Amino acid sequence: MTYNATEDDVPPSESILVLGSGKYRIGYGCDNDWNVVACLEELHKQGESSIVVSCNPQSVATDFERSDRVYMEEISVERVLDIAEQEKSKGVICSYGGSAANAIGTALWKRGVHVLGTSPESRELVRDPHKFSALLQSLGLQSPAWELVESHEAVMASAKAIGYPCMVQPSMREDKRQIVYWPEELGAFLSRTVVSKEFPMMVIEILAGAQEIEMDAVARDGRVVVFGLIEHVEKTGIHAGDATLVLPAQKVRVETGRRIEKIAHQLASALKINGPFKMHIFEKGTVLYVSDFHPYASRTLAFTSKVLNVDFASVATRCALDRLVKTQFVNTYELDYVAVKAPIFATTWHAGMDPVAGAEMQSTGAVACFGEEVYDAFLTAIMGTGFSLPEKGGRILISAGPLDQKMDFLEHMQILQSLGYELYGTTGTAAFYGDQGYPLTMVPAEKALELVKKHQIDLVINIPTMDKKENITAYQLRRAAVDYLVPLVTNMGCAKLIVQSLKRVKEMQCLHWKEYLDMSDIDMQDRVTKWAEAEA
Repeated sequence: MTYNATEDDVPPSESILVLGSGKYRIGYGCDNDWNVVACLEELHKQGESSIVVSCNPQSVATDFERSDRVYMEEISVERVLDIAEQEKSKGVICSYGGSAANAIGTALWKRGVHVLGTSPESRELVRDPHKFSALLQSLGLQSPAWELVESHEAVMASAKAIGYPCMVQPSMREDKRQIVYWPEELGAFLSRTVVSKEFPMMVIEILAGAQEIEMDAVARDGRVVVFGLIEHVEKTGIHAGDATLVLPAQKVRVETGRRIEKIAHQLASALKINGPFKMHIFEKGTVLYVSDFHPYASRTLAFTSKVLNVDFASVATRCALDRLVKTQFVNTYELDYVAVKAPIFATTWHAGMDPVAGAEMQSTGAVACFGEEVYDAFLTAIMGTGFSLPEKGGRILISAGPLDQKMDFLEHMQILQSLGYELYGTTGTAAFYGDQGYPLTMVPAEKALELVKKHQIDLVINIPTMDKKENITAYQLRRAAVDYLVPLVTNMGCAKLIVQSLKRVKEMQCLHWKEYLDMSDIDMQDRVTKWAEAEA
């Protein structure tokens, strides 16, 4: 935009504005770029001219051949209003640029801009934790316990009432949330955080050991037209952007899948969703908890679209335009392949940082791979991130964490021994498995560090514990593994899947994406059970 000029170089285009995600940073990257590009391509197919607003020349969406016009401007209310006024825009689509683009939708609407897709009122309701919680209660749905507080003292009291570990999130900012395990840790966090009426803090219950399941979906006027269920390999406590994802979900029961689908229909109908949405569900025992609901395209939409061979972003764009939309029920049980998406972390993370994934997103990318089973897909994906698998007879150092985690890994110790690996264990781990009949070479903390630094260990499995003293030595071991480029696993879900995969996969194969799609008897794009024609 140019201000204080006397005339325009080009006339208004009366196009549709599509908001990008802006600069690349952790949490906002190529995934959202794919969403925007898919939207632009569908707008072109529908005969609509488009304008991209983004401040990132690195993104594909800002290539001039992708749209009719490009504005290299910041994603802000003031700037988008200026562009919409200048271009006499038909409307703005803010569903594909992530939370930054979605956040300004209501402000644009209040200033007279036509927002296409899900209504700004519904978007604002979801952003308000009190209103969204009331909606869940009215529908008979459950969510993890939470409280929004306005002082340091209230945060401490709320954490004590909810129970440790819990998650704290300042001013409802997802990129600054943290899991705390002890009052002292929470106190240290609060010492560098402002909490007030203007900057409240949310305290959220952590459902330890719960299975996390995601749903990518598209709805038309509150009716779900296509969806996909994604399973997390890790249990709760890991940011979705740092989680290892499996699609189709392999361990989600049929009954659970149907109950999640019902929840999605309830929420989409109540919010009158008209476009893409993302839902996070926790399953603990037989109870399902709605953790998060986002009425815009998620970072996994590209992954889901590729795996199911249905362009979710294109379907969602047609919904926003009130065009013809087909309801597609994808039977994932008939797929002859599985896809796994594994996160990429910076080679050495940040200097001195504990290399353990948590509530705040830290990955800088991801690799998605296909396989005939979850095991070969998983190994291919983690190898794509730079992870080196231990060769047969290689040395594996294990520190299995608290007692319940040690018990959970017991069966997999037997597998590792049967595969011929040379197993080492820290003092507590070696003693425990020795008593269970699985002898490990016991190495004290200093010796373990020395073995890692001399590259005499091929894989480190180090599961964090809540014991403060053990955490110090465990941190040093994890840090040494990262600094000396020794493969490191810090999550029990991933550790178990690696062991199972080493046992099950005899040889690796590399096929093109479309070759896996051809394995299925029925093309996903043809799995249409009914057509629904929207009112013009």
